[in-house]
Amino acid sequence: MKGNAKVELIGVVSTPPGRIRGHRSKAKFRVKNSDCSSRGARRYFEQVVEWDVEVMQPELAERVLSVLQEGDRIRLRGRLSKRLGCPAGGNSPAIVVVVDDDGSVEIEGSGVERA
Repeated sequence: MKGNAKVELIGVVSTPPGRIRGHRSKAKFRVKNSDCSSRGARRYFEQVVEWDVEVMQPELAERVLSVLQEGDRIRLRGRLSKRLGCPAGGNSPAIVVVVDDDGSVEIEGSGVERA
């Protein structure tokens, strides 16, 4: 069973001035355990896991924050889940925030999916 986690938003780390438009800035957030069947994973989840969210355009950071709110629930999968003791295989965990041409914001990733 894949583990569920709760997001604790830290905030966006902005791209330094002078970088080319479209250079990736990062938003950081922590993930805390809500439930997992493995005893080892429960122990691990007592620590805080931190990820970087890649933001394609720094000026969209505020919009990204409006999508990824504190307390959001995501489902872990891939290597991170395996490392946490939840049986799952797959790609390295990563989250990418994708902004479509129409301005809509989506959060995608090989390692995490929104619940």
